[in-house]
Amino acid sequence: MLAGGYLNFHDGYLYGEAVSRIFRLDPVTWEHTILSKGHYFAQDEYGRVFTGRNSMDLYMYDDIAPIFAADASLQYEWTEDGGLVLEWPVNADMKKFQITRDGVDVTANGELSREGGNGTAKFNMAADFAEPGAYEVTAIDYAGNESEEALSVIVNEQPDDVTLEGLNEQLKAYISSGDVRGPLVNQLSNSLRQAQHHYSAGRTAQATKQLEDFLKRMNNPPMGRHIEADAKQTLEHAVHELLVQWHHADTD
Repeated sequence: MLAGGYLNFHDGYLYGEAVSRIFRLDPVTWEHTILSKGHYFAQDEYGRVFTGRNSMDLYMYDDIAPIFAADASLQYEWTEDGGLVLEWPVNADMKKFQITRDGVDVTANGELSREGGNGTAKFNMAADFAEPGAYEVTAIDYAGNESEEALSVIVNEQPDDVTLEGLNEQLKAYISSGDVRGPLVNQLSNSLRQAQHHYSAGRTAQATKQLEDFLKRMNNPPMGRHIEADAKQTLEHAVHELLVQWHHADTD
């Protein structure tokens, strides 16, 4: 019988306390696992079990790996001095991270910063360590569990200054290869055409608005099936680089 404890469902399992034991039960197979000793427990949104064993001590049990949000992505940006910045969303279940490049751990080659429990993390690599390659970020929680799926991104060579003309040529190449197709062809082409028109006339603010519209159209969920992931990532990065260049030019 339950001894003054609680019952809670999480991720398809039933958690509870009986005879001073915290258990997890599969309601389909009725298989159960004893997780910890304890009299009472509470469970947070990440599945972590907190239990008291006497009036003073609080313990945590966690065997559930941290999970990135379904829409989480790893972004990168080259800095003016040749450094590299990786950025990704985090949640409160994540304590630290492992960063790899082409399968090699490079966590010690940069500086990690974080904004809030549920916010963003940044990994800054100085020019001496920054290199192109296939980067992956794995999350590790407070119990040492590692995320089963990592965030990944292909970091290309640091580009020369991005131009509207170069961006337009890149878009044309993707249209020709079929990586950009359907209604996105006209939508993105028109945005760039309008951006070029305003920029040539010295109207940077209006040109910026057109590039922001370019990003919104490309990231419109119904349009997702009309663009390949690699093409989207490359175009997004180029547009962000161009916007940064224009911003720096306006503030110089």
